[in-house]
Amino acid sequence: MSARAAGSAESLSNAIGVFFAEADKHENTWVRTSKTVIAKLAAPLLPRMGLTADRTAPVTLLDNAAGAGVMAQEVNAVLPRTTLQAGSILATDMSEPLVGIMQERIKKEGWINTEARVADAQ
Repeated sequence: MSARAAGSAESLSNAIGVFFAEADKHENTWVRTSKTVIAKLAAPLLPRMGLTADRTAPVTLLDNAAGAGVMAQEVNAVLPRTTLQAGSILATDMSEPLVGIMQERIKKEGWINTEARVADAQ
């Protein structure tokens, strides 16, 4: 990698780091985006994963790089309560502020058997 490319990559990495470090300042934006734009992209994936309203088998789901929790949000919206109670969802992200947003959403929105943790899977 050239010095110029390495410098550009480092600049981008730094900018992304600042963006995620300040996620808590933009909680409403993260949640609104999860419920609108990203939900429309994520929802069609659920049936392909066998996650439908008629599912009765328990689900154990790991959502890595979960952001504000869009997959947990969608799974909690689709699966029956009894299915959610029998399974578990672990949503992880390397951004502590984003995990904090997810933890608040779990409480406020009543997500079932859902946990949010900081994890760096790089």
